[in-house]
Amino acid sequence: MPRYCPTCNRSEADVKFYGNFCEICSGEKLSEGLNNSAELQRCKECKRIRVKGKFMTENRSNLETAIQQQFRKNHVRVVSYDAKEALAKISVDGPEGILTVDKAIKLKYEKTLCDKCYKIKCEYYEALFQLRGDKSRIEKVISHTKALFERNNEFISKMESKDGGIDLYLSSKRLANEFVAFYKLYPKMSYVLAGINRSGKKQYKNVYAIHL
Repeated sequence: MPRYCPTCNRSEADVKFYGNFCEICSGEKLSEGLNNSAELQRCKECKRIRVKGKFMTENRSNLETAIQQQFRKNHVRVVSYDAKEALAKISVDGPEGILTVDKAIKLKYEKTLCDKCYKIKCEYYEALFQLRGDKSRIEKVISHTKALFERNNEFISKMESKDGGIDLYLSSKRLANEFVAFYKLYPKMSYVLAGINRSGKKQYKNVYAIHL
């Protein structure tokens, strides 16, 4: 004797059952129990969203991962999205198979600043290139430096014109060291005290006097 859904009276001869309920009523019950919205953090400067603690480009894959964190045991697959809403397929794996429902999820964005944009606003730097000499060579160094730092998600925080050249403020000592070593620039080095960290160790900014 076939079972009948206690909610809609459909027969298991006509539709699949999940537990005591048909797949249609089970899907409606699943959908009602899901969040109707997802809370996301977005940098107000670069527009990247926070995904597992890191700010990343807002695309379908990263948005899907960010939403998945808030739906826990349910699997999320984003089909499409716009500025206000994501259309997703939400699945749950039960003893009688996988049940999937379509769900419109409102996207609620909290405006914030990612670490990189915060540092840019504060004109943060770890290294300073003091570029002096031939103007065309200085322009080439600036161009190559900018390309290297952008590839590595770092930045030039400030450029200042000086007599005979340019001062270039850079966000990474490591990349600054790699740059001068790769191009064999042999700068005159000096150091500026930046502060003291929590463990009491002095922190320095590197200064590279580079004649071109």
